[in-house]
Amino acid sequence: MEKNKSLLYAEDDEFTSSLVLDWFKDFLPQVNVELVKDGISLENKLKSGPNGFKAVLTDNQMPGPNGIHLIKRYAKLPEFENIPFILYCGASYSDIKKEGLESGAFAYLEKSGDYKPLITLIKNVLKID
Repeated sequence: MEKNKSLLYAEDDEFTSSLVLDWFKDFLPQVNVELVKDGISLENKLKSGPNGFKAVLTDNQMPGPNGIHLIKRYAKLPEFENIPFILYCGASYSDIKKEGLESGAFAYLEKSGDYKPLITLIKNVLKID
């Protein structure tokens, strides 16, 4: 199967990133996921433009700039106007959700042990049946 959809994923927690990558492998094998492990690495990727990525999935709390900071900085730039940024957080805090959405996040999703909300959201964002 050709992987014609690409996603940039920022997550510093190894357990979480491993789990999410397994979900993608099992439920969205057509999606190519590139993992970066901190805000500095994510920012370095974003500085060079979308480079084929169709979406950005980011944790908020991680070493270097946090997810909201990077969404605020990049999501509204012309080169990213068609790239949805998804804030994927470990806790449901209404103030973080509100700030993320106001900063330009396409969506806010709370991390959980259930793959269905994330996979459904990514299918919708990447227009996968």
